Amino acid sequence: MSKKVIQKVATTEVNPAEPVRTKLFVNGGSQAVRLPAKWKLETDEVEITFDEENKVFHIRGISRQEKKEEFLEMIRSMTPAQKAEVKATFANFKRDTTPWQPSEQLAAFMKENE
Repeated sequence: MSKKVIQKVATTEVNPAEPVRTKLFVNGGSQAVRLPAKWKLETDEVEITFDEENKVFHIRGISRQEKKEEFLEMIRSMTPAQKAEVKATFANFKRDTTPWQPSEQLAAFMKENE
């Protein structure tokens, strides 16, 4: 990627009250922004809200515990008909237990490089 596309935010002390300027870039078809390392979120999921009037984004990390509680609450709130539909959907689901086998090309490569 071009240095013009992404500018690394300085790794000096970051004061949370002080704004940090960084560049936007495109990732896939979406616009993205690099967050300073000092503000790293210890999660793999965030909730983003946008204040249209003030043009302000709010990003909140979602913890594993919070995701688990949301999932359990969703299950608890299901009607008996919804629960029956889920059971019916997965009743005949069979997990593939076939042992992994390398492709012919991979097996040949592995044999050549023993």
